[in-house]
Amino acid sequence: MKPIVTWVLLANAGTAKIVANHGPGKGFVELDGKAWDAEKPVDYADQPGTEQSSTTHGSVGLPSGDPKDAAETLFATHLASELASFARNGEFDRLIISAGPSMLGKLRAAIPTRVKGMVTAEVDKDLTHIKIRDLPSHLQDVIAA
Repeated sequence: MKPIVTWVLLANAGTAKIVANHGPGKGFVELDGKAWDAEKPVDYADQPGTEQSSTTHGSVGLPSGDPKDAAETLFATHLASELASFARNGEFDRLIISAGPSMLGKLRAAIPTRVKGMVTAEVDKDLTHIKIRDLPSHLQDVIAA
């Protein structure tokens, strides 16, 4: 019988990574190629503008307002896109999202419906700095790792 694979997305405004659990008592393992760093926020300007996109050809429009907030929203959108791709490939069965309140809200807004259906828990804490061996104690209320 195939184990249920639960991924945990650990994210904040600047970095994110995915760790996996393959069943009760198995702990977590880090996944190669499943870690990202956000782009630096664009320097503040009085007017919205454009910037060369690092992931596609051409440029992207930049919203007016707080550049840090815009960068965080863009990072959440990128992470949601990555999760959607991994879900299409059947790489995980369940998903737990752990992020600070602001980033968690942005991720909720960006994650597609199909992936939302796989989310079994949300933890409004930034656990990106926690060592992998210590994660089970921080997530014991949502998973028996």
